[in-house]
Parts: sequence; C-alpha cells; structure tokens
Amino acid sequence: MNDYAAKLEIALAPIREQLTQHILYQKLRDSSSLHLFMQAHVFAVWDFQTLMKALQRQVM
Repeated sequence: MNDYAAKLEIALAPIREQLTQHILYQKLRDSSSLHLFMQAHVFAVWDFQTLMKALQRQVM
C-alpha cells in the first residue's frame, strides 16, 4: 500500500465505523433483506433523478 492509500485508509476509518454502526447496515444481513431494500431504493433514486432533471430543464 502506498503512502496516499494509507493516509486515505486512516482518514476514512471513522466514516467506515459510522457506516458499520448504522441501523440500516445492521438490518441488511441476508440477500432477501438486501433485495427488498434495493427494490425500494432504486425507485427512490429514479424518482429523485427524474425530479432533478425536471428542475434542471426549468432552470436552463
């Protein structure tokens, strides 16, 4: 591991710890729970992106 990668690992360690302690991460322990989450999440992201594109068109 080079110096930059080592520094990056150290800098990201607290964020990684926060993520692993998040309640959602703790609930995604098997493939069926992950599948259910991704089903909802993909539509939430799609909806958000659609809204952002519509707003972008109005602004431009």
